[in-house]
Amino acid sequence: MVAGDWAAAFTPAEALSSAEDDRKQATTLYELWRFATLGNDPQNDLDSAVLMLGDALEHDVVGVWVLEPGGALRLRASHGYGAILPDEIPQHSHGNALAKVLRENQTERARYELNDTRRPDWAPYKGVEYALAPIGSHRNVLGALVLGREKTTSSHGALRFAATTP
Repeated sequence: MVAGDWAAAFTPAEALSSAEDDRKQATTLYELWRFATLGNDPQNDLDSAVLMLGDALEHDVVGVWVLEPGGALRLRASHGYGAILPDEIPQHSHGNALAKVLRENQTERARYELNDTRRPDWAPYKGVEYALAPIGSHRNVLGALVLGREKTTSSHGALRFAATTP
């Protein structure tokens, strides 16, 4: 009986939390649409969108990486990467998770501890847990969205949302 009472007490709280997450995500999608359709300064709009995504998805690191014709990645907009931004990342330095995102057009997760020497340039030291999503449409991958957190794991909802955002 006690377990049932506890479950009944937590179910509305979980539903409320889920509804709040859905509301934040819907608001963010609307604002992103507004930037895309009404904005007049593309770089400023992209920078603002990155900040909004980080806030809505509660991530410490957000990076929008563009795939160059030769296969290298170039950072277009970021939050949480620090004062020194990474240079263009050659294709052979993407790392397994990001290479899979770009090759197979699917979301991936990656984890790099602070002392991990395999940490690729797209994964700044501010984050430990990363969610990666392709940017593009109709199986045409144009780049990747990188979301990172310092301590807590990215939720499945954030990963799904990230995959629908670009």
